[in-house]
Order: sequence, then C-alpha cells, then structure tokens
Amino acid sequence: MVYSTYTGAHSVERAEHLLKSGSWNLFSTHYLLLFLQGVTKMNVVNSQTKNGATPLYLACQEGHLEVVQYLVKDCVAEPGIRANDGMTPLHAAAQMGHNTVIVWLVGQL
Repeated sequence: MVYSTYTGAHSVERAEHLLKSGSWNLFSTHYLLLFLQGVTKMNVVNSQTKNGATPLYLACQEGHLEVVQYLVKDCVAEPGIRANDGMTPLHAAAQMGHNTVIVWLVGQL
C-alpha cells in the first residue's frame, strides 16, 4: 500500500473534525489515509461532511482510484451512502468523468 500508518495520538479525532467541519480538501484525503490503516472505529470511514459526503464519495469525486480501492476493500467503506443531494460515490465519479473509478466500483456491486 502506498500509505503508511499515521502514529499521531489524535488522528481519529482529527479525521472526525475534518469531516464534520466541512473543511475537506485533497490534503485532507491524504491525511485521512495516513492513519486509517488499523482504525477500528468504523463510523470514521463512513462519516459525512455537512453536505453528506463521505471519504469514499470525495475520493470518487477526485478520481483517486487507489484511495477508493483502499477505502472499500480495507476499510469497508459503504458505497451506498448518499450525500445530501442524493448522489452516491458512483454518481460523483460519473459526474466528474472518472471512468476507471466507475468501472472498478461497478465491478464491486
């Protein structure tokens, strides 16, 4: 895996804060992945921003296939969670034209 375990003491709390505050960006995606390995709090991986986006949704929206695969396979992220606008991670990937993410996600259904 490209990402290593983050050893910071407050990493889970930091991820929850990033997700709930709505201050999510590409840096936040990478920060989250640095410590998700080994996290046993499943509510973190399926946490939602103010707009209802999950880490999986955001990774799909940005076209980060390796991140999507990691979240689904290793973290057991739920691909059916909808954002407040009703869109799923698959919808987000399709809207942005990320074909490799779309093909991989559909193969997981």
